[in-house]
Amino acid sequence: HGDALVTATSVPTRAHTTPDAAPRLAGLAATVVAAAAAGLVLAAVAVAGLATGVPLSDITRDAAAVADVPWYIGALSSVGIAVWAAGAGAALLGGLLARRTGDRSTASLLLPGAALSLMLMLDDMLEMHEGTLHALGLPEMLAYVVYAGLAAAWLARNVGAVLESEWVLLVGALLLFAGSMVVDQAFRTGNLLTYAEDSLKLVGVVLWSTWLVRTALRALAPRLSAGQQS
Repeated sequence: HGDALVTATSVPTRAHTTPDAAPRLAGLAATVVAAAAAGLVLAAVAVAGLATGVPLSDITRDAAAVADVPWYIGALSSVGIAVWAAGAGAALLGGLLARRTGDRSTASLLLPGAALSLMLMLDDMLEMHEGTLHALGLPEMLAYVVYAGLAAAWLARNVGAVLESEWVLLVGALLLFAGSMVVDQAFRTGNLLTYAEDSLKLVGVVLWSTWLVRTALRALAPRLSAGQQS
């Protein structure tokens, strides 16, 4: 009986030695989807470059390198774009997890927040509210009205979830965004005024993204606690 017991306990079962195939299949599917999405972006860049005659290297390289200007040109703007991306990524992760766990209130707050953050990041990165609207003969204020309307509709729909969050960060961000817009629209362009406008916007982006990150962490906290207990 002793030898049988040693044998039974020393030989691992097939269930323990055979890894679950589901994570590998999910990883493979995610790889295909991610690669396909990147491929679509690259294809769109190639088509746009060939159609407009713009060298593809002008689209793929860093703007400072293409323009042959010092590396610090636009550095503060690049920092802001990175902070936008961090907030959007955190909101997307927290929102997807909240939806998966049945927390519809948090998911309804974070997922549109991620989409709005990505929209604002792209606008900031590509200067859509300046270049694109001007090219179409439309006022820059139109972009501000559209973004403000989207934000107001989103927040009005999620008042309860907002009040349960660290909403002081959100209010501070919105006030700073408003201040940046006022400086941009009400005063003539100048070195110090541009610095003030961009500084207000950057601090606003930091507060906005901090709010999204901390709200996402609140959605992740139960899952992390359960993992530690197990």
